[in-house]
Amino acid sequence: MVEEKKAEEKSLDEKVEGEEKPNLEEIATRLANMQERHKMDQLLSTVMDSFVNYPGVKYKDDRGVEHYKTKFTAKEAKNIADRVFDKLAYHAHLRRYGNMTPQFFEELKKMRDPDGNPLVEAEVQRAFGITRTGLINFVLKNRENLTAEHFVKSVEKMLEHHVDYIGGQILSELTDEHKDYVADFIKKEVEKRGLNKDEYEIKNYYTMKQILPLYQKIAMNFYKKEKPKPEKPEEKS
Repeated sequence: MVEEKKAEEKSLDEKVEGEEKPNLEEIATRLANMQERHKMDQLLSTVMDSFVNYPGVKYKDDRGVEHYKTKFTAKEAKNIADRVFDKLAYHAHLRRYGNMTPQFFEELKKMRDPDGNPLVEAEVQRAFGITRTGLINFVLKNRENLTAEHFVKSVEKMLEHHVDYIGGQILSELTDEHKDYVADFIKKEVEKRGLNKDEYEIKNYYTMKQILPLYQKIAMNFYKKEKPKPEKPEEKS
């Protein structure tokens, strides 16, 4: 029995010549840490800054107390929506192209697909699940009482979509050809970490679609990097 198990492990390590074995630990690490790596925590502040810093949103009363305007004209509402959408687009493309200047982004905004649709807007729809028209309609609908809370709820939905989008891109590196590697990885993780075998059971006849959720679960539970704790200042003697 032990010899059969060793033979099975050996066969996975000596797969078809020329076939590249996926680095499943590295993929699991990227999957578990994608929110930090893609700075998704900045999405809310990006959207909120676009709204609260729109000219005229912040104002002070006679006592000098700062308030936020909540009622807007249709023109103001459209301008706010355009401003927020452009910030989202900049955020998405900055992570795609790395070093990107505002000038380069303005050039990107001019690019069109064969049907004349802006490429920048297509990327935002893929990444965040929202269109410029959809965002404009949302802001127009709420312009009589538009608050920061409206944008917080919208960002939560966009962030959920963005996580699925980035996660899907990472997992797309694994194809049906890799299913035996993934299954073997799961079995070894279960043994190494003493996990519940019933919870991570792999049927005799399995597909990649069936075992990917188990792989994701292991990745999210055990491959997330801990944030370094801030150093305490040295006490002066």
